[in-house]
Amino acid sequence: MIRLTCQHCANFNDDPAFIEAEIPGLTSFGSAYSSARGHAGICLAFDRFMDPVLAENCPSFTPRAPKREERTTRQETPHDVSPGRE
Repeated sequence: MIRLTCQHCANFNDDPAFIEAEIPGLTSFGSAYSSARGHAGICLAFDRFMDPVLAENCPSFTPRAPKREERTTRQETPHDVSPGRE
């Protein structure tokens, strides 16, 4: 069972480029791309930089659409076409 957290919320952004753009001067201390940041991101609902919490503990949790790589795609192949035939 997947435990939903901020990382599954539409209000949470943990993209390093976004974090660096939102927090002026952050790069003078290091980088949002570093492993020291862990899974922290910016909650747009509360305007906070924070570690993810369980969704059940947040009144503003809004499920986000799956990321492109998480979506399953179905590749349809015509039944009458065999490999090597045109």
